[in-house]
Amino acid sequence: MKQSYIVAFWSPLAASHPHFCLDFFIPFLQKYGDIQCLDLQSRQDARTIRLLRQANLVIIGLPPIPAAFRRYFCDNWIPFSNVCYAFLDYLPALQTDIRRICHTYRLAEPSVMRIPYNIRFREAVRSGQSHDYLKEELPQYKTTDFHLCIQELTRSGKLILKTLDENLLIRSNGFKNVHHI
Repeated sequence: MKQSYIVAFWSPLAASHPHFCLDFFIPFLQKYGDIQCLDLQSRQDARTIRLLRQANLVIIGLPPIPAAFRRYFCDNWIPFSNVCYAFLDYLPALQTDIRRICHTYRLAEPSVMRIPYNIRFREAVRSGQSHDYLKEELPQYKTTDFHLCIQELTRSGKLILKTLDENLLIRSNGFKNVHHI
């Protein structure tokens, strides 16, 4: 990647804990180029919407429950030129609901990020110790939960990179990638 990119992380629904694991994504993505990550939380002021429209990629985070998706797509949908969806606080037991949500809203299931629920990582982020936690846990993969968390975050990071590459290719060929539902 030879260009600069802006990836905006945003949740359209006010959540008590929009948690995108940016402590993982920022260093992961910056290894691949000049990629700036913005955490816009759930703000919806004019400046935030303008930043979202200018970003190369918008990651929209929603809890993996049908009501959240219905509320966003039916009441608050904002079209962006390049978007990915992230299920926040994903639990593997919710796989059936995720398939149903993807089918209902015509989302390609492999292209949806699943930001895992991991209480130990969340607490490390809150206390400012996430880098220490990742260094401590990563070499040993002490817990299955941690292994699944890192595996899904890595898959999500690669999905972000792939989407940015596809967006660059589409724009260089003169096409515009608009998400339609």
